[in-house]
Amino acid sequence: LGELEQILSGVAKGRGFELAIVGEAGMGKSRMMHELRYVARKLDLGILRGSCASHLSSQPWSLMASMLRNQLGLNEYEEEETALLAVESLLEEFSEDPDRHERVGVIAHILGYRYPACSIDSLSARERDKLLEDTLGKFLLQEASRSPLIIVFDDLHWVDKPSVRF
Repeated sequence: LGELEQILSGVAKGRGFELAIVGEAGMGKSRMMHELRYVARKLDLGILRGSCASHLSSQPWSLMASMLRNQLGLNEYEEEETALLAVESLLEEFSEDPDRHERVGVIAHILGYRYPACSIDSLSARERDKLLEDTLGKFLLQEASRSPLIIVFDDLHWVDKPSVRF
């Protein structure tokens, strides 16, 4: 735990770090992640968290969708209107971006919603993925500009391919 606190103190000072916690079931990985989040909050670090699930491993962008749902406080069965308002507020800082509606639309798409202000259906899968990658990158930079950022991914052995490429 002391080593974890040292790592997070370094992150709070702007040093990047990558940490993988690997082990068999019951070894205390979840407890360590709980402690990591506790220490990160004490240090005023931003935290983004996503998780993978076996039944979603073939669904493109499921890890990123999980991270966004957690950040937005949405569950998988959220009312469409509530979810779209949350996505719009998430991308609030993109208000001057001419592609803002498309960005909201592509995020809504991976969360399972349709954003009526734009139609991403006219985009090819490659164009959608490129727009999504760019939007996710800008979102992560936006979050990191507020405070040093910790990104926690659980159960990566079930990760989908597009999330790995990102």
